[in-house]
Amino acid sequence: MERSGAVLGPRTVGGGRRGRCTHGSARGAPVQEADMSTTIQAPDRRRHPRELVDRPCKMFHRPSLRFWAGRTTDVSEGGALVTFESPRPPAPGDAIDVVIAWTDRPVLPGDSLVRSEVVRVKESEGDRRTVAVRFERPLTARARAA
Repeated sequence: MERSGAVLGPRTVGGGRRGRCTHGSARGAPVQEADMSTTIQAPDRRRHPRELVDRPCKMFHRPSLRFWAGRTTDVSEGGALVTFESPRPPAPGDAIDVVIAWTDRPVLPGDSLVRSEVVRVKESEGDRRTVAVRFERPLTARARAA
């Protein structure tokens, strides 16, 4: 059975009268239109407060065995937002190891590597990417001082 006159957003599709549904109701009962101007504020689900932190970092993408150099945008005990360049972005769920250069030392200790998971990827201009990563274990103040 073909459906016509379905209400989608603020207008009626398929020749039906505005505010009336010509399918699904034998009596043509009034249909309330959705108010698309209302924004619902979802609660912040983060467990750890974020800090704006602009530091160089390296990421090792385990599935492709590639290293990427990047910069953090913000960091918390539970994760980080990192911007980098790559023609092939990681996918959400990919395993990735992150090392953040908290100091200006040229060599970073091996225990400063944090196993992580890609949560989301945002592509920007060209090959520029921004990834949100979730650390497997919380980043402690000791790890930042390493």
